[in-house]
Amino acid sequence: MYHDLSVQGSGGSYVKLNAFSFWDGVGIYTKIALMIAFGISLPFTLFQLWAFVSPGLTGDDQIYSICLFELSGGSCFWLLCCLAADRIVPDASGGW
Repeated sequence: MYHDLSVQGSGGSYVKLNAFSFWDGVGIYTKIALMIAFGISLPFTLFQLWAFVSPGLTGDDQIYSICLFELSGGSCFWLLCCLAADRIVPDASGGW
């Protein structure tokens, strides 16, 4: 049996989420909730990690660590943007 789950989008229109069983629908909502929770909690977790590590570092080590985090974080961000532009967007739009 095929079930339609409709969710109201940001523009007021409804978006259909397709599910083939009851548990698929529950899984969709659970995955969305976990992604949102991870996105909200990640900055606090990283802050706590930095607050734990930074007292043991010297001034130069702190500067190098911050530069390393910015470089690796920026690299991962742009890599994922390129992946999304190459793989995800053409699949969602039906091809360019």
